[in-house]
Amino acid sequence: MFRRILRLKPFLVALATALLCLLLLVLVDQGRLPDGPSFLTRDLSPSVRLGARHPAGILPNSIEETSNAEFNVKASFTGCRDKSTQTRMWLEKDEGSDLKALEDEDSESVLSRGIYDWSRQYKLLPFVYAADSSFWEKPLCMSTQVSFDRLGDLDELSSYWNGPISVVVYTPDVEFALAREAISILRLCQENIRKKVTFHLVTDAEHPPVTEMPEEYEPDVASQHTCKDLKETLLSLQKLRPDSMMKWRDSLAYPQNVLRNFARTTCPGKYVYTPDADMLTTSKDAYENILEFLGKEEQNNCEKCAYVLPVYEINEKVKALPTSKPQLLKLIAEKRARIFHATFAPKNSASSNLTYWQTLPALPDEKISVAYKVTKYMIGYEPVYIANASVVPKFDERFKGYGSTRYTQAFEMQSAGFQFQVLDNVFLCHRGFQTLKSRPKWRAAQQVLNNQLVLPFAKEVITRYGGKDPYHFVSFAKGVQKISIPYAGGMQHSPGVRSA
Repeated sequence: MFRRILRLKPFLVALATALLCLLLLVLVDQGRLPDGPSFLTRDLSPSVRLGARHPAGILPNSIEETSNAEFNVKASFTGCRDKSTQTRMWLEKDEGSDLKALEDEDSESVLSRGIYDWSRQYKLLPFVYAADSSFWEKPLCMSTQVSFDRLGDLDELSSYWNGPISVVVYTPDVEFALAREAISILRLCQENIRKKVTFHLVTDAEHPPVTEMPEEYEPDVASQHTCKDLKETLLSLQKLRPDSMMKWRDSLAYPQNVLRNFARTTCPGKYVYTPDADMLTTSKDAYENILEFLGKEEQNNCEKCAYVLPVYEINEKVKALPTSKPQLLKLIAEKRARIFHATFAPKNSASSNLTYWQTLPALPDEKISVAYKVTKYMIGYEPVYIANASVVPKFDERFKGYGSTRYTQAFEMQSAGFQFQVLDNVFLCHRGFQTLKSRPKWRAAQQVLNNQLVLPFAKEVITRYGGKDPYHFVSFAKGVQKISIPYAGGMQHSPGVRSA
């Protein structure tokens, strides 16, 4: 009898482990696990509807309050884990104590709850990774989008913005698996990202998602990287993309406007703010000061006001970005900062009249106010603004890749009666001066294709808002169909235009 029990011991241990795992999952799902250092888990809600309030925060204070430098990222394939889960990430203090585990939702479950865009080419997967609820339920939300290879930008972005950030990541092919791995590492290493950033994914039917990591990926090797080597870790993941993929990946039309609209839709607050991920809101206490400004009666009652934040390029040799208007003006005087796209596409910011903005003295106490209203709207205007999420028009999703993605949406806002108002004492910084030398041929080709779509867009918008065309947008749209676009080393000609 005793020997029979010994033979059954492995089975009984496995059964007990399975039952314990099941019990823990039930307790997590019902919110009955105690707060404190004994648990690190994620919300296991079976599904989150698009636009619904997102899940509660998932990280206990004991982890959030620990310095990022104290953690190693390790991979393990043991313990209570779904076999279809790609990896289980571990946090471990350098002294080897207080081991914590965070298990990703398996890819099959993530993909099963997506919804399609209007073209049915892109599948939108909401709330794959949830931010801390204390940073989510706020009236102002930043919405942005990145490709897999730009995920590293989110560390700096989140360090300057002290509010919720809704990020949509475009993940064609194997970038789906790679992005999930990269996001897990970022969340483990960076407290700002864990607290503030909610991640959503978008897949592409023309390049279906690959859920398994490449065979070359060695978790045991990856586990040797600490958070201090984060950039190198993310770069090593990028190198896992096969050469066959990279032949088409760089020139693949990036669905910016699909991603922008999705990111906006998943923001919870009244106001939404949609910069690109490499545009940093470096002004000191920007989030708190903007909230104070938006809370005033005049702003609260203006449904169709769009509050424009000036955008500046900062020379790449400048290490410390400006955090106040006087600092920015000093860099401008030293020719180490300039208006965004000043030499490449000056129409993008011409309506904001930033040369005048630069003459206005900074306000005391770094408070934010309206410097002036935009009175001379010009086609090509691409403001980065804060607006009421419930009334602001969507970005037109027929425009993919580069060119026409932003100014077309601003034109619809102007047609709909929005008032652009330029803010003072707050601004955005973009690292590096933008030049033609950085523009590849495939980017110019995408712009030429988008230029062919401007005319039907113009006719639709003009019809939608009363049939008048005071800015002669139709004539403009006919003109851009014929223009050629320069790039580094050449010129991309429009259809029907012969090269010289």
